[in-house]
Amino acid sequence: MSGMAHEPVPAQKGSELVDQAAAIARSAELDEVALQRIAAEARRLMASNAVGAHMVLGIVAAIRGDAALVRKHYEIALGLDRSAVTWFNFSMSLAAVDEHSDALAVALKGLEHHPDDAALTDRAADAALESGRFLEAEKLCRRREPLNAEGAYRWRDEVRQLSAAAQSGTMTEAGAAAVIELMTKVQREAEASTVGLELRRDRAGAFLYDRYVRCSPKVASNLNWALTSEIVDREDLDADPGRAFLVGFVGVADARNA
Repeated sequence: MSGMAHEPVPAQKGSELVDQAAAIARSAELDEVALQRIAAEARRLMASNAVGAHMVLGIVAAIRGDAALVRKHYEIALGLDRSAVTWFNFSMSLAAVDEHSDALAVALKGLEHHPDDAALTDRAADAALESGRFLEAEKLCRRREPLNAEGAYRWRDEVRQLSAAAQSGTMTEAGAAAVIELMTKVQREAEASTVGLELRRDRAGAFLYDRYVRCSPKVASNLNWALTSEIVDREDLDADPGRAFLVGFVGVADARNA
């Protein structure tokens, strides 16, 4: 018996597969072979850890851009287990397919059950920010401060500044949300997946909202031209949010593979 390889328990195996799938979701290049292997292992895990299996398959569906299948797997998972990690991964998977308003709703629902969970609070703040709900994001930042967690929310200062800009009339949340929605429209038409987000301010004080996408820099440049055309066609967005909230795509994939 001592010479036999150790087999991970179902919960541990499910967690490992979630981590592996999440790493692929963030990667510049899509490893389809690894993704298929993860999906196959998740299906084999179904009998012993259905919650973990459905979470993994939900992440796989998100990587493939299938929002309906994401919802199907997580609705089943939540029917079996309503732990904070299930709500977190559901929200994160919706964010991966740029369903940020729904990702926020899921995270907030999870916080009703787990009000002191710092990671879930951060996820809700991310989703609020990603959907242009800056006042809600600031509220979540304040909610997080007393929680016993390492470090502050990563975009705490930027969220406070965005909230102040919205309240002062420099921009409106509706205008920012409309621009973000146009980003998603252009991106979906090109079938380019989101792998990350960066928020910062330039020297002129404008907020820069960069969405990292799984495509080459050249394709990202074309997406930015298409996005600019969409924004120009919307006269209301020239003044609101105008030059206070600038959005753009950054391609992260090797040009030879994208």
